[in-house]
Amino acid sequence: MWKSVEDLLDYYVRLAKKLRHQEERLVRILDKMESPSSPNISGMPSSSQPDTSRFDGLLVKKSEMEKRIADLDNEMDETESEIEDLIDQLQDPDESALIQAKYIDSVEIPELKQWSELCKMLYGNRDDYEEAFENYRQRANRLWKRALRHLDAIYFRGQSETANVVANEPTGREKNDGD
Repeated sequence: MWKSVEDLLDYYVRLAKKLRHQEERLVRILDKMESPSSPNISGMPSSSQPDTSRFDGLLVKKSEMEKRIADLDNEMDETESEIEDLIDQLQDPDESALIQAKYIDSVEIPELKQWSELCKMLYGNRDDYEEAFENYRQRANRLWKRALRHLDAIYFRGQSETANVVANEPTGREKNDGD
């Protein structure tokens, strides 16, 4: 359980960053696997058998990285689904759009992390947008804070409902009325 929905959203963003780093690391490993090894120019005699230990080590690392990436990807999918379920319960479509863009869409479109882009998305079609940008930025910030409060209310209401259901479930130790 999270202390706030903002913690959940930040966790999702950190997962995305971690996944991106792991994918970049995998690319480096693949590049290393495809690069030819340096020839032995020491003048010392060597075996005519190719040295496969370097390649085998890289193959193991590649396999480990692919597993880590798959695990992170699954965790991201589950977290995103949880976030999307919460966003779907917001009443204000602007709140939904802002949270969706700032946290979910910004994983693929990093510009959406910037308030200027979020403001343009929300209010860019207004005639006075350029002149009143600072007002719109403040408005977007208030909208964001309100959305987080609403998401917290939704999240914690769901947590207490789940706790009530679990607390009211029979444990199997109660005596049945028919006995």
